[in-house]
Amino acid sequence: MLADAFHRLDAKKYFVQDAGARRAYNGFSMSSRLDFIKTILELAKDNSGNDLFISELINTSILDSAYQLQDDFRNKISHTATATERQQINLIKTYQPVVDAILSDLDFLANYRMVRIPSLHNKHGNLYYRMEVYIGVVPDMLEEPLTDEKITKIDSEHLAILDADNNALDLYPMYQRLASDETHHETHVCFFKQRKAKSLLLEGESVQGAFPVNLNGYDEFELFQKKILDKMPDEP
Repeated sequence: MLADAFHRLDAKKYFVQDAGARRAYNGFSMSSRLDFIKTILELAKDNSGNDLFISELINTSILDSAYQLQDDFRNKISHTATATERQQINLIKTYQPVVDAILSDLDFLANYRMVRIPSLHNKHGNLYYRMEVYIGVVPDMLEEPLTDEKITKIDSEHLAILDADNNALDLYPMYQRLASDETHHETHVCFFKQRKAKSLLLEGESVQGAFPVNLNGYDEFELFQKKILDKMPDEP
């Protein structure tokens, strides 16, 4: 949703009034992040969700389920003494249906692909593009004829989501392929966790290793966030 707000959505229509939610990426508050998503989804109802890149989100109940996990499950676990094994088993039994409902609600994500498009080439007089498709962390390599040039607008180093019509949502800098000292110079898929303004860093995490990494693109993030931080000049 943050990638959609940064790259596609009309900043005037999708302005998030609550300052904490609007800046939720500056910390780890799950409540603020859910409030950001809630606001975007509520505003998107005016156009039946068609403004959203993943328009199916408008017809799900995942937000209610996420708030339930936040309020009843996470807070209970995080703010009490360590639960006994039996208590933990009972918690899993109680909340597993909620998690299963979220996964069921998100079945439609199978219609989207997370990809990187590193190159175009000529073959038998026709243009083809090579595409890395990420299902898990190890990409499958595909080669397809170029029938729609809009797919070429994604930077060759960026990860993106493609829908069934090859419309693309750039995920940079929220998702990145990263090779650094932290990954021992192996290429990892990494995702954004929080912006650290004092140290001018984007903190992320490796999907493969579940360890912290510093992402690229802090300056680009600063430019993108200006779109969603302040009211437009012609607003009161």
